[in-house]
Amino acid sequence: MEFEDVRYPYAEKTVAAAGVNVVAIDEGKGEPAVVFLPAAGRGLTHFEKVYAPIIAAGHRVIGVDLPGWGKSEKPDATYSIEWYLHWLERFLRALDLERAVLVGNSMGGILAALHAERHPETPGVALLAPAGGPQPFLKRQIASYALSEAQLLSVGPRRWRIAVSQNFHNPIPELEEIVRRGLAISKGKGWPAYCRALSRGARAALGFDLVPHLDKIRCPVLLLWGREDRMCPASWATIFAPRLARARVRVIEGCGHFPSIERPEETERELLSWLREDVVRA
Repeated sequence: MEFEDVRYPYAEKTVAAAGVNVVAIDEGKGEPAVVFLPAAGRGLTHFEKVYAPIIAAGHRVIGVDLPGWGKSEKPDATYSIEWYLHWLERFLRALDLERAVLVGNSMGGILAALHAERHPETPGVALLAPAGGPQPFLKRQIASYALSEAQLLSVGPRRWRIAVSQNFHNPIPELEEIVRRGLAISKGKGWPAYCRALSRGARAALGFDLVPHLDKIRCPVLLLWGREDRMCPASWATIFAPRLARARVRVIEGCGHFPSIERPEETERELLSWLREDVVRA
């Protein structure tokens, strides 16, 4: 099985940005447009359960496989936060999305926040369990969770299932499908390049300190966490929120690191409420 064999919920399009061809979906109409940025190693299917309600609410919705993951190209690059920010700026420009709302989970949250810091015209950012919290904690995370490229290349069913399950609080039906798909793709030709990107990208995210950047973000921000997040604890909200000029904090009970997968109904409800009350009315 190859990455290209995975079925996506909407028609795919290829977008050239910063010298990398990425695969995206672009559905619906209406402003502000909403761009979803997945967690490290995840593709645009990361948010597939919440696209439809946002489209139905009258927004243009863009989902994307970040460079290095999914069906997008996987160059031999640094995959640093700065590298991804350069790519993101060019990607938004290519789609005429300079004023889009950004929704990012984990590493995607770092990218969304930093883009808003650098672009005051950004109408809003939703940070779902963003990475970039207290550095002593993250240094332990790097040692515990961030697999090296060599480890990823030789990953077996047991280790892969453990790595995936750490992102969830409760067993969910999608877990075995995520594991099955990953193990099947691990036998394909695109796996080595994916492992290179995931190892470099995850370590860049876990080693990044987002906190000093937050007080420069002036747009409305939604901080959405799962109460039982083991990767980026919900307690970080008490560190992040006071530094933001316009923060709304919501915590979903019985949820881990991936709210859009584990608790999609609550996630879409919080996103829609925030968009309607904090962003559109701003």
